[in-house]
Amino acid sequence: MGIAVSLKPHTGNTATARHLLQTLEQIGSSSIKASYDPGNVHYYEVISSELDFPIIAAQTISLIAKDHRLHRESANPDFPIPGEGDVNFAALFSTWQRSGMSGSVVVERIDGDIPSPIDPEQIDERITKARINLQSLLKEAGL
Repeated sequence: MGIAVSLKPHTGNTATARHLLQTLEQIGSSSIKASYDPGNVHYYEVISSELDFPIIAAQTISLIAKDHRLHRESANPDFPIPGEGDVNFAALFSTWQRSGMSGSVVVERIDGDIPSPIDPEQIDERITKARINLQSLLKEAGL
């Protein structure tokens, strides 16, 4: 039917690219792919996504543009506008392109350190900034 289901890093058997790859191999279905979330890898696993991502890049059908600042041991759930945290999106996009990139980039969080709830005007401003940042990072990666 042309439908693909994707799994993304979020601890356990999807914690890192290696875990994702092992899980996909165990499932053994061409309809199950990866959706890579560098913000989760950075926050939960405290590892660099640009070193982790190449392991799963060829199996990835979407990349979650979720950034993160600082490490988990600081208990800092700060997920800023993509391109304004510690995740190197240009490197991820470049790796994905070299692997035969096929899929979408999805913005999941833009709240950063703003207390909830975010008002609609702030959401519009932050989504606009995310788009500008991501377009620049894609261009930097040669896309």
